Amino acid sequence: MSKASDYRVIVGIDFGTTHSGFAYAHLKNKTDISIYIDWPEYVGRLKVPTALLYDDDFKSVLSWGFPALAKRPKRKKESERKPVELFKLHLGKMKDKPALPEGFDYKKAISDYLREFGKVIKKKIAEEWDINFFTQVLLIFTIPTEFDDNAILIMRECIYTAGLLKDRYSRNLRFITEPDAGAIYCMKSLKEHNLSVGANFMMVDCGDGLVDLTTRQLLEGETLSEIIERSGGYCGGSFVDEEFLKFLESKVGANAISQ
Repeated sequence: MSKASDYRVIVGIDFGTTHSGFAYAHLKNKTDISIYIDWPEYVGRLKVPTALLYDDDFKSVLSWGFPALAKRPKRKKESERKPVELFKLHLGKMKDKPALPEGFDYKKAISDYLREFGKVIKKKIAEEWDINFFTQVLLIFTIPTEFDDNAILIMRECIYTAGLLKDRYSRNLRFITEPDAGAIYCMKSLKEHNLSVGANFMMVDCGDGLVDLTTRQLLEGETLSEIIERSGGYCGGSFVDEEFLKFLESKVGANAISQ
């Protein structure tokens, strides 16, 4: 089992509802943070779509990321294939979860996506440093405040199944809520705005699935206190898109929207 002293590289991973990305840094130079942008068929973008395209039996991944959305059917049979998206939302407590193919387990989608995503991480880290990925790399995943202990356990299991951990209980994985991660970043950059100890600020994280809020106070020694308990809700960008399409459908009809 790895100890904190074994870590050489930290990888921050944003597994998002519609897009995902990662950044990395060596502990010898923590401020030199690199954001990965060399995605397959999506070079230059900070994040890649959180999407999968499966075969007809939903057993094998044909493509992921941007290629999963960009694929055009060449045969009539292929036209029935649709990318699997929004599966991260199944980890939450929302009542009306996005539809998935009948009999398809959202945990498989998460594991399959993180497996492909993880291949990119492993390849990049190996190109940069000659280290042991499973013992010398610390993975930090951001999660919504809405995730309960069960959702976090499922995430850990999926990350292990994806081949990013040596064992299920590896210490090389940590979670941080998205508002907390944002607040820490703001704390480091507040000096540029001449905010002093005792200053209060609010973090609003408007994602594609959830919107998270947290209010913090800057304390001595670059630490933060929480003024009001963090809160979040399912009113992110994907839900705005869905409501807009419903509005358009009410105006022009379902046939026009489906085309």
